[in-house]
Parts: sequence; C-alpha cells; structure tokens
Amino acid sequence: MKKLIKSDNDKLINSSRFSIIKIYLTDDKELIKNIDKWNESEIEKEAEKVKQLENNEKVECFDFSEVDHVSRLFLSKNIMKEKPLCNYGFDVKNNLPSFEEFLEKIRTKNCAIKKLLLDTSFCVGIGNWIADEILYQSKIHPTQNVKFLNDEDINNLYDSIKDVLNISILVDGDYSRFPSNWIFHYRNKDEMIIPGSGRVEFLKGSGKTTAFVPKIQKVKII
Repeated sequence: MKKLIKSDNDKLINSSRFSIIKIYLTDDKELIKNIDKWNESEIEKEAEKVKQLENNEKVECFDFSEVDHVSRLFLSKNIMKEKPLCNYGFDVKNNLPSFEEFLEKIRTKNCAIKKLLLDTSFCVGIGNWIADEILYQSKIHPTQNVKFLNDEDINNLYDSIKDVLNISILVDGDYSRFPSNWIFHYRNKDEMIIPGSGRVEFLKGSGKTTAFVPKIQKVKII
C-alpha cells in the first residue's frame, strides 16, 4: 500500500497573500513523480489511504508543492539549533526563566531597557506596544539604562511581563477588553492624560514610537 502523509496549511486557504501549501511524505518513489499532476479529487482519494508512519520507518521521498513558488522549506533534525532560531533568546510566554535567572541575565547588559526588551537575542515575544505597556506598568523609563535598575525595579519588570502577556492572551488580543489603566488606550487619543498618572508623551527612534508617562517613569542615574 502506498503510504502517504498529507499536510495542508489550512489557515492559508482563504488568504489573499499566500497560496495553499501542501506537503507530502511518502516511501514510494514513483508516487512522488506524479504528485504535482494530481487533481484535488485524486489527492483526496489517496488521502483516504493514509497510514501514519511509525517512528522507526524511514521516509525516502519528499515533495513540497506550492503554486506560486515563493515559499522555502527547511529540513532539520533539530530546528532550534539552526539559524536564526538558535540566535533567539528565551520565549517570554512559554519559557520565561525564573526571576533569579532573569535577574542574572539582565545584570550582564548595559543598554536602554526598551532596546533590550525588543532585542530578540535577549528574548522573543515582546513587540513595541507591549514593551511600552510593560515599562509603564513597571514605572520604568524606556531609555533607562538597565545597569542602574535595582532588584525591586527588575522584579516589577518581571511581574509586568507576565501580567501584560497573560492578560493580552486571556482576552484574545481584544484591546477593548484591556484594563482601563493601560497606557495602550491613550496612544492615539487627543486627550492623552491618564487619570492618576499624568500626560502621555512620545519618543521616536529606529522607526518606532515609544509612549510613556514622564511623571511616573523617570530616568534613574546612580
């Protein structure tokens, strides 16, 4: 029996940006020669015969079918050891280190805190507005050099990373459900004064806009 594993990128089916990508793994060398000539109905018939390969079975043939020929496929025995993934830092959502490890990592740095949060060689999963929210909740100025942060500052930062990410995910990224005390709600308002905190101001650099509240986010120099 022909052994065929069909993998469709279903999320791209209704996308105007990408064509559908199909990946086939088979141990039949003749099958691979004709796979691009199949029509959808023939593929479905073959898919009904699918038998999942056992872990110890060897896949001798491989086909990657993509209509527009703009995609690339990488095969690796350990993808996390391949570039660029091996150059990435920890995942703040799934692999956030303990506070002690986080503190140790921060103590080796000498740069602005927002720059560090956006540096994927340090950590991944924090974008521009999330970094602003984390720093606002931590009451840390975005240009603050990390070497002047004390343990309490870093602990506040650590807790804010967890809180902002967890809340954002909990509400499925629906900004209308973000807490009312988040600076996010004031990034594009005409009246940019947060009750109890102060006026929101902006810095621009490296193609990014940084929102912060100078009244509570002050630069520390020791």
